[in-house]
Amino acid sequence: MNATLLGTDADDPLPLDALTLSPTAFVVDLACGPGGSTALTHAAATRGCQAITGDQVFSAMCGRVGEFFLPQESPVAVPFAFPCQPSPPPADQLRQLLNGYQATQTIHAAARLGVADHLRETTATSVETLAVAVGAQPEALYRLMRALAALGVFREHEGHAFSLAPMGACLRSDATRSLGAWASFLGETSRWRAWGHLAESVRTGSYAFAAVHGMDCWEYRRRHPEAGELFHAAMATQSSHGDQAVLAACDLRGRRHLGDIGGGRGSLLAAALRLHPSLQGTLVDQPELAAEAEALLTAAGVRERCRLVLGDFFGELPSGCDALMLKCILHDWDDDQAIALLRSCRRAVTVGALLFVVECLLGPANTGLQIRMSDLNMFLGTGGRERSEAEYADLLTVAGFRLRRVVPTGDRLSVLVAEAD
Repeated sequence: MNATLLGTDADDPLPLDALTLSPTAFVVDLACGPGGSTALTHAAATRGCQAITGDQVFSAMCGRVGEFFLPQESPVAVPFAFPCQPSPPPADQLRQLLNGYQATQTIHAAARLGVADHLRETTATSVETLAVAVGAQPEALYRLMRALAALGVFREHEGHAFSLAPMGACLRSDATRSLGAWASFLGETSRWRAWGHLAESVRTGSYAFAAVHGMDCWEYRRRHPEAGELFHAAMATQSSHGDQAVLAACDLRGRRHLGDIGGGRGSLLAAALRLHPSLQGTLVDQPELAAEAEALLTAAGVRERCRLVLGDFFGELPSGCDALMLKCILHDWDDDQAIALLRSCRRAVTVGALLFVVECLLGPANTGLQIRMSDLNMFLGTGGRERSEAEYADLLTVAGFRLRRVVPTGDRLSVLVAEAD
């Protein structure tokens, strides 16, 4: 909070170095500037911070005073909020959205180069040193890095040097919630080309990836191992982050054998087996993941309690499980394929077995941008779709399951608990 007059005159220095502000900072400048901002709040906004001026503080306090003195039954609504900068004109807002692809590819390039692994938060690294470390041309790398600094991913210092900002730290391979693999996958060429086919796909209803590449995404990744590795690495980092929240929402008490269908490298199943020492497990997924699944399950100390089944999960699934898990699997497929998979699950279990379907759920209209974008991604990339609770309930019923309850995990995902009829 700035309570000085610095910044009210054009030639004033800022009361603090704006480069030290992280995007999570909330900046208040009690000075009142023309046009609804001050030099400090403008600088803070460019760093991605929420920032308000004395004018906005005064307006908000007036609202609080009104709330206090107006009778409870008064029909007059007095809103109270600390706004960010005044909303830009609609054309400027739309321009920012239109340019979003540039930010995606800029972050993707940094992830593919592994830039974040060579930076620290507390010390700055020269672009020349960084260029040697990542194998890049120094001037071109500097142009990339200064754009990323303007986005708030890194921080630029004097002498063309850079350090990590909090967002940039998330790109490190050793971050608690690393997004480096996800950033590498998002800008991958085959996926990028499918998104470029969106308008034609909307006209025809066609599956864009297959239309562009002449094969579905699964076959493409089998034929292009590097693209497949990017996909599997991205899925592994995204999946493992939410494992504990998912298991907390799944009641496995009294269950003897959990089957994880399409469980990838097995991080979720390993966590479940460690949490429930008497539980047995079965992991079903593609043969190319076998070596990594073996290593992960062994390292977790649960390999002896887990059978590994490699192959197509649309065929006959192994029997003997009294609980099955489908985490972020059904949204990859259209309704007919999703029902076929659910029927495979139903054939593999007896009456009373539980099925845990873990997915993001579509909510009310005009909300949930992330899941609605994911729905378009499924439409283009796999031919699948995101669904509402009611839509999943219908699929489960057709396949021979009955939805019992829905448990939010607190991390976008929800667990739909169904029972085999």
